[in-house]
Amino acid sequence: MSFFAFIDQGYAAPWTSAAHSQNEIVTEAAAAAAGRLAAGGYTVVYDGVIGPWFVDVFGCAADVTRLHYALLLPPEQLCLHRVESRVGHGFADLAAARHMYSEFASV
Repeated sequence: MSFFAFIDQGYAAPWTSAAHSQNEIVTEAAAAAAGRLAAGGYTVVYDGVIGPWFVDVFGCAADVTRLHYALLLPPEQLCLHRVESRVGHGFADLAAARHMYSEFASV
């Protein structure tokens, strides 16, 4: 999510428990931008990582009348393979990827 790139100081890796507050703020900022576009008459498809635990946060910050949420969760091994094989991507932590996968899979 590009909104993380706006953080200059105090950044915490989003997959850590220390980042919960930061992740909520980033989710609200992204939702507010998406909501403003929707309010301007545009059809908006937000393509980003939003855990089910943040859907209500996103919906409130977007301030929209309708919100559809789809969770695409490929098999864990495929996710891990994609993390391992990416080139030039900032996220390569397999343990963190496993942790995040289990969080999404348990909801």
